[in-house]
Order: sequence, then structure tokens, then C-alpha cells
Amino acid sequence: TGEITLRGRVLPVGGIKEKLLAARRAGVRDVILSPKNRKDVEEITADYLKGLTIHYAERVDDVLQVALLQEKVARPQALPVRDEAPAPAGARVAQAQIGGRTAFPFLSLPPSAQLAASGGMNASARSSDPTQLYGSPALLNAEMDHAAAISYMAYVGSIKQSTAAYVFNTEKRGRFGLGFTYLNYGDLMSFDPA
Repeated sequence: TGEITLRGRVLPVGGIKEKLLAARRAGVRDVILSPKNRKDVEEITADYLKGLTIHYAERVDDVLQVALLQEKVARPQALPVRDEAPAPAGARVAQAQIGGRTAFPFLSLPPSAQLAASGGMNASARSSDPTQLYGSPALLNAEMDHAAAISYMAYVGSIKQSTAAYVFNTEKRGRFGLGFTYLNYGDLMSFDPA
């Protein structure tokens, strides 16, 4: 976790000891902190910091230098950019979607009971439920290794949802989660205004 200002300055955060212990337990090797958190790190017993490399970053640019890979892509490809055609003179531009995300947000249903209970988003609560990968893939952990979850939910009307998830760990590539969700909205009635 961390905070930056709108101008890109990295701010100090609290609970450093707990965060470093959790990072070490999860197998994280590099941790990026604000230089103002240096005193918090110095108060921690060295045994708890074994295997961790602490990087101090003043600005978000410093964070990106540590967080992003330094190696170059073997064969980079240029992606085409489409220019939007300008609207004809006198025409009004309208957007069909609220906030530019979805037209019918009520149709976006959480794929598991645990995610539904947390409002459809889970950024930090760890558990051994493999379906948490739908909320945040960062929540994949060793407790989920070789665990599978299958759920079926019947919502209002004829809406039904089936979800399956499986988590496994590879020594070379890290932990992976695979999931499948089938959502059937049932019969949607439509009427002719005429």
C-alpha cells in the first residue's frame, strides 16, 4: 500500500512493521517506501528484514525505476492509434455510457459470495477462497495453492451465474489463478413502443 500526491511525491505510510512482515510472509523480495519511513524500518529487528530489499523513493518516477523491468522487449511492436472523426458542424456529441464505463452497471454481478459480501470489490482481505482472484489477483496466496472453488448463484428473476476458479503455484513463473464465469441473464423482455 502507499500514497502519492497529485504531483508525484511519495508519502510516508503507517504500519510499516506489519506490512514488511506480511510482504516477507508472501514471498515479496523488494519493498518501496518513502524516505520518511526509514526511521520505522530502523526500529525493526534485522532478523525480520532478512530476504527483503528496501528501496526508498522520493517521487513516483523513482518507484517506477524499481517496480518496472529494466530489460527491453526483444521485438517491440508499434500499436496503431485510431483518430476519432470530428463531429459535423452543429452536431452535438452524446455519450451513451455513464462515466465511460458501462451502460448497465446493475448487470455486473460479483462472481462469488465472498465478493458479493464485500460489495463486489476486495482490495486487501486475504482468505483461502480461490474466487478472490476475481476481486484482485494480488490476493492470490499460498493458502489457495491447488484449491478449486465452484459456485452457483440464482439471482432475481431468471438470472443465474456459475463460477469456477483454481489456483496453483509454479516455481519459475509464480502463482497463477484460472477462472471461468458463466452468466445467464435469462429472458429479457422487450416491447415495441408502437
